[in-house]
Amino acid sequence: MQILSFILILLHSFIISSMAMNSNNVIISWNKNSESDLSGYKIFRGEESGTYYDSVDIGNNTQFHWNNLTPNVTYYFAVTAYDKSGNESPFSDEVILFIDDDNGQIDTLDTSLNATISNAYNFPNPFINKSTLYFYLNTNQIISIDIYDDYQNLIIQLRKNMSFRRGGHLIEWDGKNKHGVPVNRGIYYCIISNKRVRAIIKLLAN
Repeated sequence: MQILSFILILLHSFIISSMAMNSNNVIISWNKNSESDLSGYKIFRGEESGTYYDSVDIGNNTQFHWNNLTPNVTYYFAVTAYDKSGNESPFSDEVILFIDDDNGQIDTLDTSLNATISNAYNFPNPFINKSTLYFYLNTNQIISIDIYDDYQNLIIQLRKNMSFRRGGHLIEWDGKNKHGVPVNRGIYYCIISNKRVRAIIKLLAN
């Protein structure tokens, strides 16, 4: 069995009041399979890609309301289909979303080949003590930011699988390693990456 791509719909509150919509809830829906022996679907939720700690068997429905999601957490959703004999399909493509605690906005995050990281640089360069990293994302993405020395040793991980919105971003590095010790003079590399592409910045520490 094959699951088609998700369609993610925001769930508006059914209670009309002065409050904003309850954006901690979402509706996840998808296109129904065409197989005649289709029996139902299971939907899965996790906080890491491919690792799911929660699942619900929703029978032969093609949408599910997931309530009480926690703000500032990145959620990964996937679906499987099963037939009347109990055979279950592989996981569908994931839908990734992030709820912003500041404004309640729900962002879907792009892991496709269309997601790019561009205009990556740092300033000042060379730098003393600290430097600011800049990069631009064309879509909402899950991003990791790592600093390596000239021998490809990991110096520090500034961000790990964090949600970033479309647009330009500034991240400051204080010039220290993961133990809080200032790095030596030399060449360092900042790698800004999602699952598919990466951008590399060459940094010169004085």
